[in-house]
Amino acid sequence: MAKIAAGEVIERPFSVVKELVENALDAGAKKITVQLEEGGKRSIMVRDDGEGMSPEDAELALMHHATSKIQTEEDLEKILTYGFRGEALPSIASVSKLTLITKAQGYEGISLYVEGGKLLSKRTVGVPRGTSVFVKELFFNLPARRKFLKGTKTELEACIEALVRLAIPKPQVFFELSHEGKGLLLLPPASAKERVLLLFGKDLEDKLLEVNAERGSLRLEGWIGKEFYWGNTRGIYFFVNDRYVREKGVLQILNEVYSDLIPRGTYPFAILNLKIPPEEVDVNVHPTKMEVRFLEPEKVYTFIKETLKGLLGKGESVGLFESLKTENLSFQLEGNLKVIGQLKEGFLLVEAPNGLLIFDQHALNERILYERGKKKRFESNPLLFPLVVELEEEKIKRILTLKGFLEELGLQFESFGPKSLCLRSIPSFLKVEEVKEILHQIGSLQEGILEMKLEEILKLFACKGARKFNEFLPQEEILALLKEWEELGRPKTCPHGRPLLWEISERELLRYFRRPS
Repeated sequence: MAKIAAGEVIERPFSVVKELVENALDAGAKKITVQLEEGGKRSIMVRDDGEGMSPEDAELALMHHATSKIQTEEDLEKILTYGFRGEALPSIASVSKLTLITKAQGYEGISLYVEGGKLLSKRTVGVPRGTSVFVKELFFNLPARRKFLKGTKTELEACIEALVRLAIPKPQVFFELSHEGKGLLLLPPASAKERVLLLFGKDLEDKLLEVNAERGSLRLEGWIGKEFYWGNTRGIYFFVNDRYVREKGVLQILNEVYSDLIPRGTYPFAILNLKIPPEEVDVNVHPTKMEVRFLEPEKVYTFIKETLKGLLGKGESVGLFESLKTENLSFQLEGNLKVIGQLKEGFLLVEAPNGLLIFDQHALNERILYERGKKKRFESNPLLFPLVVELEEEKIKRILTLKGFLEELGLQFESFGPKSLCLRSIPSFLKVEEVKEILHQIGSLQEGILEMKLEEILKLFACKGARKFNEFLPQEEILALLKEWEELGRPKTCPHGRPLLWEISERELLRYFRRPS
């Protein structure tokens, strides 16, 4: 019977990770470490710094239907912990070789070894407060189940996903996961948004809308994507009181509110956490607690749908075009190029005979400054008062060996003692603070071939001096940049090799909008 019960709760290694990490969170852990071998098939270790258990409670925890998370019958009506059935540890222990090491404040530490559900050893140990669970040879006594486990890569991915689902709503907890000694996830305590960006990429920072709404007893928090989409549902996470659940109703709502915003067959990015009084939701629907039942589903779904519709209808598309600076900015360049405007204070839009050119203004300006520097065409601005810059003695020595080259770039200075330089003039496109940063970086350059070092310095000047990405450019400056770009033979990359423009042909535009070419 124990093996049958285990089958309901423990499907694969990721189930073990999920149950043990949930126990750690319920124990108030601030740091949780997960270590895996063979994707969890050979071994799983979960260690936490939570409150731990007394020796008596540790033995009880290995018995079926024993739990410390339910004190009264009424508690079943308002469950806020992850686990409450008392099934996880005994279920895992019945189909593996499990070692439980734990210590609570004021008690001795205890180590229990269980094999196939049988307690084989018990001893006191000296350990810090918290709990460590070692699970080896999952399903060793159920060969029929073990042979159906997936490959190491698939099982590992499932374990990582299980941990991600637990880490998203708990940004204040430190999570780390390693596989066969190699660190794969390192999630230090952070804000909710920082945790999301660390997991899904910093490039999403400007592509997310914050969800923060309240109505009666309901509250909805999280983030949804704007102007981008995924090819599958892997970017959709729905939580109820911090518990990840599968909710078809919410998926339908997302499909509906994004139906005219993203292409058919794609899915939005959404992380939603519904906070609801525990008595208004039943989490005791399935042994794995992956499904819930709302007391008033219509009220919940209406709240979520109206919240998302209102957020997406606040004019993000309008905001996009409001940021397109076109007033008095339509002018003609050579080669039948016509400037349309500046978008989001970062991109320059230019109409070409065969389509559209979109420039990254920073990369464009960087390439132009780089080319000027190669021809020693930097203008120099004398400082009203000489500026003394203090650096380490070794850095000063390195900089002085490059004095002639730096002066050709418009940086006039002289030695002012063993640890100082006195600046007299700087390139016209640089600020004083930027010059200080450049000097620090030049002083840190490693020894190497002189030509390579000079190339790095030139790129450094161009990068620091180029107009920043979120910076408004007056029309005269835009025109001057584009004219100089034309004079340079229309280069397509910045000095670092990144693209500085995106060419969208008329044919591509017609094909995208399904127009005949």
